Amino acid sequence: MVRIRKLSGPRKLLVLAVLSFSTTIVLLRISRMHASRDRCAETLTLTSAHTLRSAIINKCALPLLTLFSTWSDKGDTELTRKLTLRNWQQLKPYVVPVLFSNSVTLRAQAEQWGWFSMPVSNSPIGVPVLKHMYRDAMERFNTTLYAYANGDILFTDSLVDTLLAVLTSPALPSDSQALPSDSQALLVIGRRTNVNFVTDEESATLQNVSRVGRRGKLFIPDSQDYFITNRRFPWQSIPEFVVGRIAYDSWLTATSVTSNDITVVDATKTLLAVHQTVKAGNWAGFSHSNKHYNWRKVEKKKFQRLIRKHLHQTTCASWKTVKATRQGNITVTKRSHHEIKKANCLF
Repeated sequence: MVRIRKLSGPRKLLVLAVLSFSTTIVLLRISRMHASRDRCAETLTLTSAHTLRSAIINKCALPLLTLFSTWSDKGDTELTRKLTLRNWQQLKPYVVPVLFSNSVTLRAQAEQWGWFSMPVSNSPIGVPVLKHMYRDAMERFNTTLYAYANGDILFTDSLVDTLLAVLTSPALPSDSQALPSDSQALLVIGRRTNVNFVTDEESATLQNVSRVGRRGKLFIPDSQDYFITNRRFPWQSIPEFVVGRIAYDSWLTATSVTSNDITVVDATKTLLAVHQTVKAGNWAGFSHSNKHYNWRKVEKKKFQRLIRKHLHQTTCASWKTVKATRQGNITVTKRSHHEIKKANCLF
């Protein structure tokens, strides 16, 4: 400890200046901490989409979503990968984009675009197991929701708007929302919009993706390309499905909509998910030699019975998102019995 009294002249002045500066820095930090705490307290006392959005921006709340995918460098997918990498990083700070891959090259490419990358921990046929990606993502990242989406899907800010509406909806059972309670499993699904040969320019911004979606076509209701869940979703009891092969999406949807413990929301009406349709077309999952791998993981008779009842369709979800006003405000509503009957959902 320097004894200031024994110092003289310039050395004493220098020490006093350093001490004064250090004290000022500490006081500023304390002031900022108090201001941040007060701001966060004011923000989180409300549960509207607007205040939740502000809380995330001001780092008073967790990021909205960890959004992850996986892909290979085989085939003509370089442009598709680039467009997805650029698109998902534009969803920050609400979304944390993550690539699962064991390729050093692909992981480096993702990180250059501001993504995180993680190794694939389980891939029995060279393709990642879905439930293990969720488990690994939850262990690494602390966000409100977690989602796998196919690597050829482009999103817009409608993803953020829809999830903010779901999380703050007074219509949903109070324990199905991730805020403030997280005791009920939640699954948000929806249909994709197929757009042929999306160009670099067409997808340069989130607004551009919104426009390009207008030339696309909504795909069938029994094909899902994203699964948004909270931590309470029972992944531990889900079979070890691999992604990119048929059946797992239908099984997840059918078993979730028939469960009393899972709140399922169909976000098709408000969440635009653009599928980059390339030469492989819209049925790529059927072209693999091991396309039926996931069928071996389920109880076939029970699954086939659910399919015959059309319960693998997004239109069988008990809840749906809609734009309720001309201003575009999104709300969550209960699907009517008439709608369910029209969709041939045989519960």
